Amino acid sequence: MASVQQLEKLYQIQRLFNNDSSLESVVANERIQLLIDRTEQLIQQKAFLRDERRKARASGDFLIQRKEALVKMQRDDWMTLQPLDFNTIQINVGGLMFETPSSVLGRDPSSALAKLSRPREEGDGDYHTFDRDWWLFRYILRF
Repeated sequence: MASVQQLEKLYQIQRLFNNDSSLESVVANERIQLLIDRTEQLIQQKAFLRDERRKARASGDFLIQRKEALVKMQRDDWMTLQPLDFNTIQINVGGLMFETPSSVLGRDPSSALAKLSRPREEGDGDYHTFDRDWWLFRYILRF
């Protein structure tokens, strides 16, 4: 594999042949330039492969974590043992519909979401609408 030290040696050799204008020196200088170009290319490829290896290792770790989470979800006891709440609230956040039990929204009685779990007046519609980022709202519901 090519290294920076090898590249430096090739540059030193090239400087030696640059001083001489004989035919042998010109041919040797051309070949050395080809070697320098190829060595630089190999160094760049080596750096690229090192980055790709690092990315693959990181994605492999992520896949292992996802696999562990899937194994936990496939267990018989992965669901909560709390009684089910059939009083559900529908919330439209940023165009995505969420349906959650009213007990989830009422965990913090002083929050704005807890006010949604109160009974609605007639004619209010079937769901609540918020013009916010649904991607972040899903974390709020899990909290």
